[in-house]
Amino acid sequence: MIRINKSSINNIVVTLTEKTTIVNPFYLMDVYSNQTQESKVVSMGSDISSNKTRWNEFSITENSAEDLLNSVISLNEGTYDYFIWESAIDDNILSTATGIVESGKLVVIGNTVTTTTYNNTKTKVVYNG
Repeated sequence: MIRINKSSINNIVVTLTEKTTIVNPFYLMDVYSNQTQESKVVSMGSDISSNKTRWNEFSITENSAEDLLNSVISLNEGTYDYFIWESAIDDNILSTATGIVESGKLVVIGNTVTTTTYNNTKTKVVYNG
């Protein structure tokens, strides 16, 4: 599962090389919201992994100033399905992609703080049997 923090630069690690079929590929991530049923396609940019034969690492920024061609995506908190496509062209258009090399789940974690307050009120529960 990939975890994306809102308003942050997120490094994600995936295994793409083993299923990639083209030389010098570009990768596109199709992110499908389980809540809204909408999808977005973001170019994943350069692979920053130190061991590309074992894993691939990419830097994806979550920001309200979305720039899908430059690895910047705006997402709501929640769960998503993701599909990573290989492509010979550096864009974010799925029709240029040649195939899916990985899929899975993605969760977006926000900055929402949940607080619980207790008000000292006693509750009496009566069971009638």
